[in-house]
Amino acid sequence: MTNLWKTRKLTIAVGLALAGAVPLVALAAPGGGGGGMGGGMGGGGMGEMAEIGESQITVSTTAPEIGDISVTTEYIGKIEPDTTVNIYPKTSGQVTAVYVSAGDTVQAGDLLFEIDSSDLEDQLESAQAQYDSTVAQINQTLGSSLTQSILNAENNLQTSERSYNTAKDNLDELEELEDEYKDERDDAKDDYEDAQDAFNDYVNNYEMPDVTQTERYQEYQQAVDEAQAELAAADPSDPGYADLTSALAVAQEDLEQYVTDYNNTYAVENTTEYARLEAALERAQSAYDSADSTYDQFVTTYDATYESYRAEKANAGYTYSYNQEIYDLTTGQALEETQAIAQAQLNSAALTLQDAQEALEDCLVYAPIDGVIEDCLVAQYDMASTGTAAVTIANKSNMAVSFNVSADGASTIQVGDTVTVTKSGTSYTATVTEVSSKADDQSGLFPVKAALDDSSSGSLSGVSVKVTANTSSAEGVLLVPNDAVYYEDDVPYVYVYENGTARQVTFTAGLSNSQWVEMVDGLSGDERIITTWHPDLKDGAAVTLQEGDEAASLEASSEDTAPDEENGSASAGSADGSATEAGAEEAPESSAASSEGDAQGDSSAGEAGATAPQEGEEGGASAGQEE
Repeated sequence: MTNLWKTRKLTIAVGLALAGAVPLVALAAPGGGGGGMGGGMGGGGMGEMAEIGESQITVSTTAPEIGDISVTTEYIGKIEPDTTVNIYPKTSGQVTAVYVSAGDTVQAGDLLFEIDSSDLEDQLESAQAQYDSTVAQINQTLGSSLTQSILNAENNLQTSERSYNTAKDNLDELEELEDEYKDERDDAKDDYEDAQDAFNDYVNNYEMPDVTQTERYQEYQQAVDEAQAELAAADPSDPGYADLTSALAVAQEDLEQYVTDYNNTYAVENTTEYARLEAALERAQSAYDSADSTYDQFVTTYDATYESYRAEKANAGYTYSYNQEIYDLTTGQALEETQAIAQAQLNSAALTLQDAQEALEDCLVYAPIDGVIEDCLVAQYDMASTGTAAVTIANKSNMAVSFNVSADGASTIQVGDTVTVTKSGTSYTATVTEVSSKADDQSGLFPVKAALDDSSSGSLSGVSVKVTANTSSAEGVLLVPNDAVYYEDDVPYVYVYENGTARQVTFTAGLSNSQWVEMVDGLSGDERIITTWHPDLKDGAAVTLQEGDEAASLEASSEDTAPDEENGSASAGSADGSATEAGAEEAPESSAASSEGDAQGDSSAGEAGATAPQEGEEGGASAGQEE
């Protein structure tokens, strides 16, 4: 079948999602033979409907398209600078000079105003004098002679520490040497045991060549077999029977002697591998005996050597401890306390000096960011307070719009999404930077913040604007024009052109906007959708194509290739308006089906959607009109 789909990329925005519609079963009147909505209603009715059916309707058609559809929601937002700073003075006092006023543009580091610093300057001079005096006192207390005594004691302590470390190292090396001799003995023992295991494994697993497979054995065995056979065949009373018995004994003796000689020749003790393993075992035994003897000799002298090294270490330790005490006495706890007191005095003086310097610097108030002065609440000779904001600076180079959305909106709007901001007919784009996960306690809505991309939006600071955001979308779906969709009891349907007949087809709709309706189920996409509205257009109505309509050329091509097809589609009415037998279908009296949940826009935005026709209206109103 010729594919009539048109594929193109569509990006549409409006405020209603039509989803979950239940297909509507086509109605067939109980009267005989009548097709469409008017068939079978009585004699007069049939005549009138026939006249209407004979009058063909000229229509235009289109094919469903594959594209993208989106549904948007409108919100009320407020534009504010992305960064606003309230500046509080760090010190209180009389304002001596103000360098800015509301509306001025400043940069970070610009001086905004000054606070009287005369008292603080005096405090700084006093703090500096106190600090200098403290430093002089500390230098006098901790003189050079004390420093030299400490250095001498420290040198003696370090010397005794080195002696102690040497004695300790000697003792550690002796212990390590014992471990080395012991490891060598253990390794030699392991080698000996491995050689013993290899020797035993060879002896235990040795398999002597089978004597019965040798040619000589088979010859001796054959002699025994023949002697046994002759003896068995002879008569015991025969005078030669004794000779046969002797011959058998000789043959058996020869066989046994051969087996004995063979076993002696191929015994395990006579193999080359046996000799090699035996020699290796003897070498391993000798090595183990030597290592064991060396270890025993070391152990004999170990105790005496160990005690000597241990005594040296102890003496060095005593000397080290003595020098440590001398060092401690030289430095003395009193000295440490003196140094601690001196350091505390120095720290206190330094901190007082630093506080005085910072307090003086706090009299000069600078701008922390680039921006515009929104408010300047101080003037010369006013009293500035640390608890009251003196200046407000807003950075209008980065503006943001804030708006509130419902839980559904918060679940669909993502950071990074683009929204449209409109004010007085001018639109700006903004990028979502924050979506709060917590609803406002009073409104129950979720705050959203988006950064405006247009730097010129700074002039809109503080104004209310309309924010339009995509709240649902679908990509690569089947779409039909909104104006071609009709509704009966909220169930959407379209008229499909089939061989000169209009066929009503219900379908399941998804998203919809002012231009398009998404077809979820019910249409394959190969149909030709009738886009012309006519008061007499109904299921089974005879229609003719507008000149130049694409479906006309496709129909002509189909007739050329299939001339026997004269009656058109089995499921559609014939050209005179009567329904074919295959196309008629009985339906219950009430065939209305409600849609399973139209997607609603956010409460803060205006809603747009499709209006369904009232029951009984012929044709129905087209979808997609804004309420």
